[in-house]
Parts: sequence; C-alpha cells; structure tokens
Amino acid sequence: MSNLYSIAAHSFHDIDLKNDCSAFIDSNNSPNLLAYIEQTINYTLNDSKRCQRYTLKRETNEVFANIRNSFLDIDSFLENSENISNMLLEAEKQCHGAAKPSEGALIQAIIRNGDSNNYYYALIKNEFLSAIDRETMEEVEAFIQKKNKDDKAPSLRICIFDLEVDSDECEINSIIVDDSIQPSHAVHWYEFFLGLKKSHTDELNTENAVKGIIQFWENTYKDEPGKVLHLRNDTISYFRCNTQFSFDDYIDTILGLHDDLNSNDEVLNNLRDLPDKSTRMNFDRTFDISRENIKKRFITKKFFPLNSKNYELSIKGEIDFTTDIKLVNDLTGQYFLQIRTDDKHTIDSFKDTMES
Repeated sequence: MSNLYSIAAHSFHDIDLKNDCSAFIDSNNSPNLLAYIEQTINYTLNDSKRCQRYTLKRETNEVFANIRNSFLDIDSFLENSENISNMLLEAEKQCHGAAKPSEGALIQAIIRNGDSNNYYYALIKNEFLSAIDRETMEEVEAFIQKKNKDDKAPSLRICIFDLEVDSDECEINSIIVDDSIQPSHAVHWYEFFLGLKKSHTDELNTENAVKGIIQFWENTYKDEPGKVLHLRNDTISYFRCNTQFSFDDYIDTILGLHDDLNSNDEVLNNLRDLPDKSTRMNFDRTFDISRENIKKRFITKKFFPLNSKNYELSIKGEIDFTTDIKLVNDLTGQYFLQIRTDDKHTIDSFKDTMES
C-alpha cells in the first residue's frame, strides 16, 4: 500500500457461530495484523481478478449507517464496528448446509488517503480451515497465516467502501466486493449482511463487455479491417469458451494471440481503462458470462478483397453448424452452403453477385 495511505482505526471480532457470539479481541499490539490489512487492501484494489462493483440495495442500509457514524464521530468506531460484527453473525446464522460459512473473524478498518477527504472502509472476513484457540491472541495470527506455502492469503471475503468524507457528510464513491471462496460471491455476504446488490446484472455485463470491447477494436484499428476481424473473433471465442469473465485474463489471452499488441503501450492502457469509462457500455471486471447473450453472436468471416465471383472460403475458429452454417437442398438436386451473417462488409461485398 502506498505510504499516502494510513490506517486510522481498526477492530478484530471473532465470529463464533457455535456459541452464537461476536467477541471483540484487542489487536492493537499486533503489527502483523496491520501489515495484513495493508497487503489485503492493496491486493484487492490493484491485483485481484474477482472484484465486482456493488451498490446499496436500499437507502436505509444498517451497515453503511454504522460506517457513516464512525466517520462523523471517530470515537464511536469500536461501538459501530461491534454493531456491524453482530450483523454479520446474524447473517451467517441464516446459512445452512453447504452454504454455511466456516469459522472465522472479521476485521474492520478505516484507511485514510493522504491529506485528502478520500477514505476506505474495509471489511475483511477470513474463514479459518481449522480450529483456533479463542482464549488467546492466536486467532489474530491464525487470521494472517497462509493455508500453504503457495497461497497468497487465507480464504477471505472483503468489501471496500470508497468514500468522500467531510465534517458533516459521508458520500459513497463506489463499493467493491471480492470473494476468494465462491466465484459468484456468497449471497449471505453481499446481500444478507452488507445489504448490497450488483451494479450490473450478468446479462448486462456480458452484453456491454462484448459490444464495448469489439467497438474498441473497431475504433482502434479502423484502417485495418483484417486485424479487426481476428480481434473480434478471438473476443467472441473467449466468451464462448469461458463461464466467467475476468478482464485481466481476457487481456492475457488476447496478448497471447496477438503478440504485436505487447509493444503498443497506448492501446493497452486504453484497453485496460475500458470497463471504468463513463459510457453506456461500461461493465464489471469480473462476472459470470450469460450464455444466452453469447450464443446469438457469430464468428464473422470477411473476404478482403472480393475481386471475382470465384471465392475460396476457409474457416478458422469455432462455428455453430446448427445456426451459423447449413447445407441446403434447393429442391433441384443442387446443394449449397447457407452462411448466416449480419456483417455489413460481407453483405456489401456480395451485393453485386446477389443482384445478378
């Protein structure tokens, strides 16, 4: 975390489902815990591929009301963090069976951004995979321990409120939720406890991402239609071959297929900023791909140039032979390929043949 950031306050609560209690544990003398908070926030904001944006489900949000009270009166932070921890306990008690959370603890922290009015309020729920001694400070150390040498951190759920704060008001810039335990994010965490809803549905995210990314390639390489063709097809193939969209993973995939992009910093920087641009097609960096929105899209086969009526057709990439291409009998004993397309360039290229 940048040295412009500082932890103004933090708390540690053991969420004990077995004994139905949320117990405050004094962790002020644990420098390891402060380092853990910094590392976790920094990783979530800058490196995580599982973040999604959320908004308040209702204006009367109890968790945010307590967060707001803490900023308006810093001396009330521990009282408010206790209230929030009890809310998490109640939310987790509603879960049963496979959805029931593991034993764990909740960290809350107020993080200031330099001398500005920008703050983060972080809620980090770590789920332990083994029993801990709740009568000592070992739970603090267990909280920050790695499960094994290859893990960056224990399993956790995290929510970060990005806020603008002045003397009498606390406004939300954005709310980010991350969940390393469940790919689709646990409902009890973001809805029952935090009272949030996704900023975008998976359907809208899928539609906006496909349209926005393809439009980006078309605008960037408008003088290179062949390049646009391959980037468009590779984009659609990515969505067809994956169940979850990760923008960072998409970029890595495209760079692996188009090595020349690695040396174009301007294009890459503009691409990386794409999800957050204030356009009608913005989208989350991570979401579940809507299959209905993708199966209607076709891999486009363009012809550059079309100078005669003797065409050679070659197909690369995934084709749905039930909808994209069909072998049709014209009732005279002749067969021909029927290729479905809505691509204007291809249609225009064949106009002379169609009209003749």
